[in-house]
Amino acid sequence: MSNYNADLIKQATEIVQAQLDYPIDLLKQLRGTDMPILLDSGVVYGPALDNFCVLTTYPDTWTGIATGSVLSGGIFWFLGRCPTSGERTFVCLGKQTSVAGAIDAAIERVYLELAFLRNTGHAQQTSHVA
Repeated sequence: MSNYNADLIKQATEIVQAQLDYPIDLLKQLRGTDMPILLDSGVVYGPALDNFCVLTTYPDTWTGIATGSVLSGGIFWFLGRCPTSGERTFVCLGKQTSVAGAIDAAIERVYLELAFLRNTGHAQQTSHVA
């Protein structure tokens, strides 16, 4: 992201971090198999936030990075909140080789949305919605 606007990168990183359960640096150390799974039904299932040994269904309001179902072959998803409306969003991050790559892809997607909003004169409507 060398040609990117540093302020927008910082803002995008803050927006993504606000929607994750743990610090980005910690999550980047995990493997895809450690992450919650977004099932084909739209339900998110995975390790409990307070005990990784227990599997649980996540609430409909949960935001974060999830892997696709086993059949998806390494696709990651960013479940977040739209910076302008606050509505829940599902963003396909494509196939990634690591959780770190998925987080970087989420930051880049938010960055591109912020850049678009800034370029179209809608930047004043963006906020850090968590």
